[in-house]
Amino acid sequence: MSKIPTLSRQKANAVSAAVFFVGCIYLLITGEAWPGLAAVIGVSLVSRQLMRARPFDAFLSLFCFSLLIFLPYAWAQAISMPAAITLLVREALHIRRDTAQQKTEEFKAELEDEKG
Repeated sequence: MSKIPTLSRQKANAVSAAVFFVGCIYLLITGEAWPGLAAVIGVSLVSRQLMRARPFDAFLSLFCFSLLIFLPYAWAQAISMPAAITLLVREALHIRRDTAQQKTEEFKAELEDEKG
């Protein structure tokens, strides 16, 4: 089974920020605040998660933001709140894991530099 290609956390964040700002500019031009803002946040978050090879998180984010856009606010809030909490916990765990992996890679690079 082939591994899904992934971008580094910094590159994924940069692309996601660019998607968010382009979406915000579009909203300023068109003047649509809601549900446009939820869609812009959702698309930028989903794009970041897909670039980091986290399809489950991307699906969960897409589900939450779709509910916010298409359902009345009270229903959407009640349904998507547990999913949002799940995403926050998973994001915190991924950040911790990414930081540990980054430190390991930097340490290996330093060791190779000292050897060479």
